[in-house]
Amino acid sequence: MEEESLKILKEQIISYSELQELFQVSKTTLWKWVKAGVIRQHKLGGMPVFLKDELLEDIRSDGNSRGRRGKKFQKILGEK
Repeated sequence: MEEESLKILKEQIISYSELQELFQVSKTTLWKWVKAGVIRQHKLGGMPVFLKDELLEDIRSDGNSRGRRGKKFQKILGEK
């Protein structure tokens, strides 16, 4: 049961570098988004990580906003 829980948790975790690649933005931009509360970050063993479910929620809520970030998020989600 513990192994299954760990597997599920690992599937939910996204690192800074994975998120940079997905969003095609710099680490500085991600840091600014975290600082501004646009996306939520967690620490796992002292390393900053993101949870997929939370990212989708954050993107959807901010993706409705105007501007480049909103359009970028909508493009990632495949929404118009």
